[in-house]
Amino acid sequence: MVGKVEGELRAVAKVHHTKNMHESSSSYQIDPIEQVRVFEEAELDVLGFYHSHPFWDSLWSKADDETSKLWIGYVFLIISLKTGATNAYIRKQDGVEKEDIAIL
Repeated sequence: MVGKVEGELRAVAKVHHTKNMHESSSSYQIDPIEQVRVFEEAELDVLGFYHSHPFWDSLWSKADDETSKLWIGYVFLIISLKTGATNAYIRKQDGVEKEDIAIL
């Protein structure tokens, strides 16, 4: 997700879809080549990442925690395909915090 940061507000302007290296419906890893490409080509700030939880709620999981440790300051948007719920979290140095979001 790329967009603009203004104070505490992050506004997503564009979403880049990337290939799942795991070719799985229950785990995801962004293709690193595509990830670098998005960072290089982004004319706006890279705000964070999104993914779905196809079989469970949109809550932060152990797998989310493990794969996000290097992405301090980035937002993670999680969409539940099972319930339709959407939650956002921001990675901090010492863990994660749930973020308020507005989808327009």
